[in-house]
Amino acid sequence: MIKISSNLNYSKHRPRRSLFSVIFVLMLLGLAQMACNLGAVEGMGTQPRLETDTPIPTRKTPSLTPNLSPSPTPTESPTPLPISPTATTIPPRTLYKINANLDYAGHRLGVSQEVYYVNSSNHQLRELVFVVEPNRHAGAFELFDLTWGDGRSIEDYVFEGGILRLALLEPLVPGGGVSVKLAYALHIPQREGTFGYTKRQTNLGDWYPFVAPYNDERGWLAHEPNYYSHGTLGEHLVYESADFEVSLNLGEEAESVILAASASADVRDGVYYFQAQSARNFTFSASPEYVVREVEWNGVTIQSVFFAEDAVAGEAVLTIAQESLAIYGEVFTPYQHGSFTVVEALFPDGMEFDGLVYVGSEYYRSYNSTPYNYLTLITAHETAHQWWYGLVGNDQALEPWLDEILATYTEQIYLEHAYPYAAGWWFNFRVAAYKPKGWVNSTIYDFDGFRPYVNAVYLRGATFLSELRASMGDEAFFAFLAAYAKSNTHEIAEGDDFWALLEGHEALVAQYFK
Repeated sequence: MIKISSNLNYSKHRPRRSLFSVIFVLMLLGLAQMACNLGAVEGMGTQPRLETDTPIPTRKTPSLTPNLSPSPTPTESPTPLPISPTATTIPPRTLYKINANLDYAGHRLGVSQEVYYVNSSNHQLRELVFVVEPNRHAGAFELFDLTWGDGRSIEDYVFEGGILRLALLEPLVPGGGVSVKLAYALHIPQREGTFGYTKRQTNLGDWYPFVAPYNDERGWLAHEPNYYSHGTLGEHLVYESADFEVSLNLGEEAESVILAASASADVRDGVYYFQAQSARNFTFSASPEYVVREVEWNGVTIQSVFFAEDAVAGEAVLTIAQESLAIYGEVFTPYQHGSFTVVEALFPDGMEFDGLVYVGSEYYRSYNSTPYNYLTLITAHETAHQWWYGLVGNDQALEPWLDEILATYTEQIYLEHAYPYAAGWWFNFRVAAYKPKGWVNSTIYDFDGFRPYVNAVYLRGATFLSELRASMGDEAFFAFLAAYAKSNTHEIAEGDDFWALLEGHEALVAQYFK
């Protein structure tokens, strides 16, 4: 995520129900079952609107441990468990199959979801931990049903805040898989941000329950958010690479609502069908006012999605995004997906997702048709997150520096290639003007305000990389960045992975890292 700073450079028990409610749920599940096809995503029929805004009560069971610390025991030479009684193979990685019906005007999303979870750790797992970020917003998440893949009801679970913990019926060995089905509705809140709606735009980021990554030493990487002093959500989420098959039904609104998503769509009869492989997440944004410009480059569909009054800036974003993908693909490693979308956001700053990023409207409106502006820098920065966040993941709560210092300094790399005459301007404008201080390897919980966080992690991190480059020389420095990207592709990198490729420079490192 990039939030405001400035400068640039290279290119997460069921309640008692009435008889009516029970009948309603059974009808819903019947529709979902008929619509589900395990071989391919199919669109579902229109689901009923949900009128209650009451959050789901939590059902606590004593058999689940109250913390996220690791408790499983290692096993050797495991025999993988089948995903479900009807499955014959286990996917290469976790797969999310989601069928959703969007009522844009009613701000509702009805969802039927199945998760084929694959245990990629070296431990047996006795539980699954889902991150359900919408449940952090009062009344936004309504759970109807929770079952195993074979239809058996899941009774042993704890659902508190943004964390849903399921006790497994038997230990899940490394390489084994398990299937979980959920039926739920989202009552999209009226709010600015990546999850919410305004008069002109609906954004759905981190909108579906996903399984937290499991770390062999630290357990489930499911963190609580940190809200900075100005109310911004902390960067606390960690994602495994997974595959996605998503169908989104807009019904009659498909003719008037324009959809932007983190993968290209096959559209049939108002239903959008998406597939994404080895992606950190899947997000989309919708508005009847969007203008879309796109270009095909090197097998990638690049889209700039914006509002009509910002057409000049929106066209510029298309060029910046294309240039950034080309430059970063040359310097680091080629871009991994078949599409990339930049969406004008009606909230401040910018935010990255895999395959789609947001850039704030204030940057579009201050664009001056030169490289000397935030629109250029922030677009280049968010595009860089396709490598430093998307391709190479990290724990954004405890080690935010691993993606943010690289994304920030990659702005400099963009300018050096696309606008060499502006490269010397970047450091003073973006970094030095703020006189940054603080330890680069701080966590998001070390700050009570946004500006100190950005200064320490983003800006001092960029300063460190600038000095490291001067010390190493360009050839060794860029070889180091390319090696880090390639050796950690689709992984969740840690600081040790970064340092393992960087020998020496201890004195310089000691100035910036505690």
